[in-house]
Amino acid sequence: MEQILQFGPDHSLVGVLTSPVDVKKHAHPAVAYILFNSGVISRVGPHRNNVRLARAMAESGEWVLRFDLSGHGDSRPAAGNLNLREQAVADLKSAM
Repeated sequence: MEQILQFGPDHSLVGVLTSPVDVKKHAHPAVAYILFNSGVISRVGPHRNNVRLARAMAESGEWVLRFDLSGHGDSRPAAGNLNLREQAVADLKSAM
């Protein structure tokens, strides 16, 4: 199952939560995985590898959030004045 999410302080980050089909069996995961875009490539990853990885992991009962960092893909640019590294850390904290 996949669900589109908007999150972050101003809901500017966009991601896709991929969950196991049997959510009742895997309702409270001990671990969730986060995949984010690298460079200019969106959350789908190069050759859609992140999509395939997230779906395969969900078939094994894992929860996966793949999302675009601020200013990339479908996520809007950040409103603050953080440098690229600081903003990426802030975005990852929001995802967590």
